[in-house]
Formats: sequence, structure tokens, C-alpha cells
Amino acid sequence: MSKHVVAGLFTLLLLQLGLSPVSAVTAGGTTYFVDNRPGSGCGNGGAGTSPSRPWCDFTPVNDHSTRVGFGPGDKVLLARGATWNQQLTLRGAGTADAAVVVDAYGTGPRPKIIRNGDLADRGIRLDNPSHWHIGNLEIGHAGAGVLVFFTELFHEGLTLSDLYLHDITGIRGPGCSSDRVHISAGIEITGTPPPFSASDYALRGVRITNVEGTRNDSSIAFDWCNGLAAPLDGTSGDGLVRDVELNHLHLHDDDGAGRSRGCEGLRLVNVRDAVVLNSVLNREAACYTETGTAAVFLGRVRNVTIVNSMISAVPDTGSPDQVAVNYETRLDSVRVRNSYLADNAGPGVALHAIWGSSDFSTNTELSGNYFLRNSAANRAPCLGAISRGNDQSRPTGVIRENVFVEPTGFLGTCHGGDFSGFTVSDNARLASAAHGHHAGQGFGDGQGDNRWSYQYSDDGHTWRDLTFDQASGTWRHPSNASAPQIGRFEQQPAACGDCRTARAWTAPEAGTVTLRSRILMSAAGGGDATARITLNGTTVWGPAQISPSNRQGTAADIHRLPVAPGDVIRFEVSSGSGIAPGPASWVPTIGYPAHARGWEFNSATSRGSTDGWALTHQLSGEIVGDSLGLLSAGQDPYMHSPDLLGLDTRTVRRIEIRARNRTASTLGAFYFITDLDTSWNEAKKVAWRTRAGEEGYTIYTIDMGQNSHWAGKVRRLRLDPSAAAGSFDVDYIRPY
Repeated sequence: MSKHVVAGLFTLLLLQLGLSPVSAVTAGGTTYFVDNRPGSGCGNGGAGTSPSRPWCDFTPVNDHSTRVGFGPGDKVLLARGATWNQQLTLRGAGTADAAVVVDAYGTGPRPKIIRNGDLADRGIRLDNPSHWHIGNLEIGHAGAGVLVFFTELFHEGLTLSDLYLHDITGIRGPGCSSDRVHISAGIEITGTPPPFSASDYALRGVRITNVEGTRNDSSIAFDWCNGLAAPLDGTSGDGLVRDVELNHLHLHDDDGAGRSRGCEGLRLVNVRDAVVLNSVLNREAACYTETGTAAVFLGRVRNVTIVNSMISAVPDTGSPDQVAVNYETRLDSVRVRNSYLADNAGPGVALHAIWGSSDFSTNTELSGNYFLRNSAANRAPCLGAISRGNDQSRPTGVIRENVFVEPTGFLGTCHGGDFSGFTVSDNARLASAAHGHHAGQGFGDGQGDNRWSYQYSDDGHTWRDLTFDQASGTWRHPSNASAPQIGRFEQQPAACGDCRTARAWTAPEAGTVTLRSRILMSAAGGGDATARITLNGTTVWGPAQISPSNRQGTAADIHRLPVAPGDVIRFEVSSGSGIAPGPASWVPTIGYPAHARGWEFNSATSRGSTDGWALTHQLSGEIVGDSLGLLSAGQDPYMHSPDLLGLDTRTVRRIEIRARNRTASTLGAFYFITDLDTSWNEAKKVAWRTRAGEEGYTIYTIDMGQNSHWAGKVRRLRLDPSAAAGSFDVDYIRPY
């Protein structure tokens, strides 16, 4: 298989022009108006500096760009409700305090730049920008939507916000267009930079926010004509663009408008220090390509995190891969954290090793995610939630704390690939899809829908329901104030003493649940927040201070939490510093784990038996009254589980046992053998302490993974319940 390889948060403030709000993030400069609607009084011969005498089209704008360029504080404002079929060419530079702004003014729908659908058409071309803000536009039917082109190094400050990008199609390798477009994209960052090294960059400080893309070949592509190595030192070129935040993306149905032979949603190439958060990618990569499809494509990148996002339903187009996230080539420290990866035709994540022995994919982290029904097309041999394909290099990293319901398996290998470079731990299989509850997937406009509710408190104790606001798609205070507020991914408390918001989940049934979540502030500005998890008002995790400067966030996991029907788990956020916090990104998953091969010792099904356990030495007993009643006759009692258990230690690390020890001993132990080591010995033993002379039952959790021999497939267990004579009752034994 070959594949084409590929300071601060933007804020819209209000500038009142007597018509409607427009962006006012700059100071000084000249404001130019463009409006071609009938009755606008437009003319290209004037100055264009009054909304009553605007320019008609982009000809004066493009001429100004070519002659002198735009400077600090300049604004180009396009009239809402107007449409142009013309390229907007922009050059110049602002400053950190006075950016150049392109935005909308007036009332009505966004201004539109709609081209003819030709491969050579461009919506906007922006050359060598520093400190530009572009927002509130619709761009469609072109070979590239917003083309950002660099021939120079060391530019910084680019914000693109509130854009609707559609039907950007037609260019798809293997080479590039004359302006270095490798794949048609709604936003395309590319160019012909001068020779550079690992310490150089073309652009840093990129913020792309609230962007919707659909029916494109790719909605957003940091591409550089299929990727560039750094010619001065031969490194991967991963720092060509750095300090990137992609927030609130809604990319869906990118199918090339039915005319492309290659589609993706998000393409990250030559990027360092990037975060993708609070984003939805749905039905992406929806056209056939012989080289493979992916919703997210990664090549030549370093320190990239995808967190608290949803990537689902990559369709079966008959293409190779068909994955949610594709780890392609020359990658370091790429993390997929606490995201929902579901119903993709191929694996949720594909970890490739196809580009020779000099290629690398190191320090990967896949953690806290919910993998659900991936490899839905069942196209062998590359299956599973996470697929490791090929063996031309050795990818490394960790796979931990994920939960999954995967018919084709959690970890899959193909074409000689393996997971020898990965540490795999604390991943939990859920009992079924119905037993998994993801806050983002379950978000809705009704209190209690999908077990989730949305609440606020003024004192940290008394909780009241928020009201759903259809216009913003968020839960708000009944007064419709901007805070408190809870959305699909974020929650924001009001700025008062102990004011809190809570995303609340109500348990549908009794059992033990597992929680996976990560909280981080959505923006680098604002005050700290305090996070905690409570069960029926009692804190079970936290409180923890969440700083906006920590762009990696804080994991908030609970492996085992017993619940009864109607119990309420709240994920609470409050102000942590007396300064109003910005929105906190927090999208938990709650699930009822499946037991790998458990024993409930239920009298209704196994009365009078031992549920397959052999009472091997100094033990007698049977199942009575929903427990296994054991009687020890000496100081070395033990029993063996059924043989050939096949416990996969990559997903089973612990054993939970609920028992009542009425002996005088406090010593308990589990021994084990594996498929590759079938000798019973002290090396394969984990001991724990029990309570002697108990009248009631106690739950004990034994971490078998602390023993380095707990590896591969565990074949059989041995339980030594005590080291003394007497009775010992076992309610259940549950590996997980």
C-alpha cells in the first residue's frame, strides 16, 4: 500500500457600525467595505472606506494587496447577503496588537465567495501572512478554498474562524498544482519555503475555530505539497508550522462532491505542537481511492494531541484503510486521548510501518478513548479497534486506559505488524454497546436523554436544571446568561463563590462502572477552574485545579465504582481562582465492564457445584446462597480455576474478588500460569492482605499486572484464600 504523504485564542469582539456587529480585534488602520448587492451604491473608483460607498468587488482589494499590502489594524469587511465569483487576494502584515481583519458586516447570511468549480479556482489566496484574522465567510466550488501560501520563513499569527467551506474538489496528487496544492481543501496551507532546518518555521500561532467543512476532498490540510523534509539538516520538517489549535471543527461528508478519487477530513503534515479538541468528524473520507482513506491523516508531525473529540462513520467505499486516524510516517509524540472512535469501516486507529527502516513512529499514546464497533466493513486482514500493520519499522508507545466494544477485537495485526514496541495496560472491554455511555455521543436537548442531565448550583450543594437553548445548541441558565453553560464538549460555571456546573449521569442498573475522562481548559486565557467527580454528592475524584496554561489537561479516571440504580455521578466544574474561567473541555465515558471470564457463584445456575473450580488441596465446599462456601482444613488451602482461560493480559490486569474471611489468617494469593509458561511457581504469584474473622463481605482488588510474568495469555488461576483452617466464602471472582 502506498499513501500520499503528506498569541492566544481568537476572540470576536464587537464593533458597532450602526448595522450589525463585526470583528474588532484590531486597533487603528483603515476599514474597507465591499458590497455588490443592488442598492449598495458601490463603485470601485472610490476609496471604499464607507459602508454607504463600498467597493463592488475584490478588484480594488486585490490591487491594494499587490501595490502596498494591508497593514496593522486594516480591515476588509464583506457585506452579509452578498456573493462574489472572484478570487480575493490578500497580502501584508499586522501586529500582535493590531491584526489585519477580513470579516463580515451587516445583517443576514455570511458573505459568499462561490467559484465555478474549476481546478484553478481559488476562494482566497493569502500570501506570507503575519497576524491576520479571517472569519464569518462561506467559500465553495473551487480547487482550493482559503489558500495560505508561503515563500518566506518566520511568520506568525493566523486565525481562521466561523467559516463554512464546501465543494472544494478536483486536485488530488500524485503531484501538485502550480501553487503547490496536493489535495483540494477548504483550508490549504502550503508553499515553496526557502531552505530550512529543524529550528526554522514558516508559520506559528495558528488558531482555526468553528469551521464547518463538507463535500470537499479535504476540509483542512496542512499539506506542503505532500510533505517537505528540512533540506538544511535532513530532519523530518515537522516544525514548518507550529503552535496550532484546532477547536470546534465540524467536518462531515467530505466525499469530493462525487468527482474525486481521494478524500480526507483533516490532513496534518509538517506540523509541531498542535491540539485538536472539541471537534466532530463524521462520515469523512467518503470517496474511493486506491491508496487508502482516513478521516485524519498524520505525516511529519511532532507533539500533536487529538483530545475530547468524536471521529465516526468513515464509510466503506472499497478503499484500503478506511480508518478514523491514520499514523502514516515520521511521527513523534502523537496522542489520541479521550475521544470517541466509532462505527468506522476500518480500524479506529491504524499504526503503519510501511516507509522503510529509516521511518519512525515513536512515543505514540492512545489513552482514555472509547472504541466502538470499528472495522465495521470486516475487511481482513487489518481489523480491530487499533491495527498495527507491516514491519518495515518499529512503532513505539503506550495503549492504556481505553474502553471498548469491538466485534473484531481490540488490537489487530496484519502484514507482519506487531505491538512489541507498545506498553498495553488498563484497557477495559465493556459488557455491550448498551453498557457504554459517552457524554458527547449522548448529548441532546432533553434532560435525562441517554442518561445525561445538565445542571448548575449556586452553592455547591443544591442542584437545578439548566434550560436548552436551541439557537446555540447549549444548556444555559433560565435567564439565558452566557454562564453557566454546558455544551456537547464543554461546561462553564458562573463567576461566583462556589458556583458550579455539572454534567450528570444517572445509573440505569446496579453494578460496577469504570470512568474515563480528561479535563482541560478550551482556551489558554481566563482563570483556573476546579474539577471534581461526585457520587450522590460525595467526592470520589478531586478536587483538582485545572490551569489554562496546561494544554495537555488532567486525566480523571476511576477504574471501579460501585453504583445502584438511580445513583448520580456528577462531573462538576467551578471557578478555581476568583477569575471567571473560560469553558472547560470535559467529555467523560462511563461504562459497565465485561468480566473477561468471571465466576458469580450463583445458586440459581450453579447450586451445589463449584462453577468449574477444582478444590485441590485442604478445601471442601459448594455454592450455597449465591456464594461459594469454602472450608479450609489446614494452613495451605488452594483451588484451581478451569483450564484454558485465555485471559489476554493486554486488556486484563486486575482481579476483583468479593469475599468473607472467617479464618484467623490475613494472607491471600493468586497464582497463575500462561500459555507459554505452564509451571506453577512462586515467581507467578501475587499476594494480598485480607481481613481476618469477618462477619461481612469485603471487595479486594488485586493488581496482577504488578507481576512482570503477567504477560501474553493467562491459561489458569490458582486461589489460595487463606493460610489457616476455617471458613472462607467467595461471592464472585472477576478478572478485568
